[in-house]
Amino acid sequence: MPEALLERDAQLEVLVGAVAQGAHGRGSTALIAGEAGIGKTSLVRALVERLGDGARVLTAACDDLVASRTLGPLHDAAMGSTGPLAAALADDAPVDRV
Repeated sequence: MPEALLERDAQLEVLVGAVAQGAHGRGSTALIAGEAGIGKTSLVRALVERLGDGARVLTAACDDLVASRTLGPLHDAAMGSTGPLAAALADDAPVDRV
């Protein structure tokens, strides 16, 4: 049984609402940021668990200790995908398509 997510109900509801809006054609991007250990990963895991098979979730992360390539987290999120993000990130596509 997964651990309970404490004091993140409001943030989780915002993310669930964003997914629901996306299902109705109003897509968006959520950026989850905060200090180390504040529970960012736990929040994303709770979201994925709550959504179940109801949505496809793409995740990526940045390592602060190295210089990442341009749009690196988006490349990571689109890896193995054939969707519009992967198409916009194609080597010959203009970067403003992303």
